[in-house]
Amino acid sequence: MSDYELLTVILMILGIIVSILIAYINHTKSNRSFGKITSL
Repeated sequence: MSDYELLTVILMILGIIVSILIAYINHTKSNRSFGKITSL
């Protein structure tokens, strides 16, 4: 069961990271006044 629990934790963390990245990308798209080169 440890492998299954580890896989579940990893998938949960990846889901959280992906959701945060999507929110960050949407936030940066709304602010077009900022230079995209500086954010990279």
